Amino acid sequence: MRALQGILAAGRCWRWWGSAALFELLLALPPALLWQQWLAGKLANRFEPGELFANLSSQFRFDERTELGQLGAGASLWLAVAALLAMLAGVFFAGGWTQLAFDETEESVLARANAGARRFFWRYVRVWLLTLVLLALWSWVMFEWPWKTVVLGWILKLPEASDRLESFTSEKSAVALRIVQDSLYALGVALCLCCADYARLRIACRDARSACGAWIAAASMVLRAPLRTLSPFALLFAVEVLVLAAASFLSSTLEVRIDTNCAGLRSVAVLALVTALVLALRCVLRGARYQAAAGIVREEVGRYGS
Repeated sequence: MRALQGILAAGRCWRWWGSAALFELLLALPPALLWQQWLAGKLANRFEPGELFANLSSQFRFDERTELGQLGAGASLWLAVAALLAMLAGVFFAGGWTQLAFDETEESVLARANAGARRFFWRYVRVWLLTLVLLALWSWVMFEWPWKTVVLGWILKLPEASDRLESFTSEKSAVALRIVQDSLYALGVALCLCCADYARLRIACRDARSACGAWIAAASMVLRAPLRTLSPFALLFAVEVLVLAAASFLSSTLEVRIDTNCAGLRSVAVLALVTALVLALRCVLRGARYQAAAGIVREEVGRYGS
């Protein structure tokens, strides 16, 4: 119920999630234009219309391998910068979502959201950095010395080797252990991200300034009532998976049509529209997480006063 209410509440704030989706699309525009300009110069009057439309041929890739490598390196540099900007933008927009979740005044959505984004930005930057540190620590626990020593060495007693899983007599055992490791890692990452969202909401609800204190209080709240606090996030995650699965199926269907025999701008436009719609829906679902969890935080703060 909270998940549905969160989706409806976030959907009404179309100016805010629309701004977030537009910003992310603009971040992807420079490398797209870079590739478009290079390809326009390389392909002009050299190939039959539609010959290389869906996929560049292996001969073309081999002949242009040096320039393609340079182009890919240049695009990768921008994509790395864009990834950092996207994360900082996520911090900024999170401030707007938390403000909208708790502020029910009659001001416009953009006015309230912008006020919250500016007000909480640096506090949420500290939450973001703390979350990155905790994620790095969890990655070290699951893939480095703790896992290799405690699980592989002490519990399973596997001998030292470059790949200790080769010591298993059964391939199924090695696969099962890898699945357990990856599942535990994914669960830890999910819990860390959920606690980070609750930390942001607690900062907004109490106008707190300590990122560490908010994170500890959020983790305590999740551990105290895991079903109540995590169920809205789990339902919204399931909705997001369904959206991505549907978009993937539709995109695959369209890509099959985009070949040398059916290279039309209509299919390309529909494919681009699907990408933009999926991005917008993910921004809505991101806001729905804060809208759905805000009531839980308000009740917890009112009950325990911290």
